[in-house]
Amino acid sequence: LHGIPVGPILFLREWGMSLRRPFPRQAKGIKYERISEMMADYPDMPFVLIGDSGQEDPEIYARLVREHPGRVTAVYIRNVIRNPERREAIEALAVEMARTGSSLVLAADTLAMADHALAHGLIPADALSEIRREGEEGRRDG
Repeated sequence: LHGIPVGPILFLREWGMSLRRPFPRQAKGIKYERISEMMADYPDMPFVLIGDSGQEDPEIYARLVREHPGRVTAVYIRNVIRNPERREAIEALAVEMARTGSSLVLAADTLAMADHALAHGLIPADALSEIRREGEEGRRDG
């Protein structure tokens, strides 16, 4: 339906709720562990990691890039925090990742990420126009 390429996809949302624990638990380290497991399960497959600047996604992903050289094609981070120090820290991680051959894109919206993905052959050209259209519809509806 949405043109997601064939392959394993892992959406990480560890709610950790049960009848005994009705509130979400803090799952410290779960994202790193799950992605590491998936990288081990698919040793010949490249990865694209997507997250946001709100918590530790950039640092977790940078660690994975360091530990698995050549495996992470791109890291896309949606900038959800307007703190200049946080932005500088993420930009420093981007420089570090670039030295490994990976790239980290810190962007305010999906279109900026899609532009990068298109330029690096990660999405087809027709996907960009669809993403642009959906973004325009979202702005009108929002």
